[in-house]
Amino acid sequence: MLLPSQTSWVILAGGQATRMGGNDKGLIKLNNKPLIEHVIERLQPQASQILINANRNLDKYSHYGTVISDSFPG
Repeated sequence: MLLPSQTSWVILAGGQATRMGGNDKGLIKLNNKPLIEHVIERLQPQASQILINANRNLDKYSHYGTVISDSFPG
């Protein structure tokens, strides 16, 4: 079994949000907290590094960690 210090995670937040009325799902609040915060809280004990893959709202997502974007548009 891998130790948390041996794993990294990538949160996929790079969709077009067509089913969410154009709003990024990760930034929608649940119990007064963006969904991405709930995910990060669950992953942190299990990982040495968490990256966020996003194509929009990069400034907002960068508040939570390192953001990587797709190389190809669309």
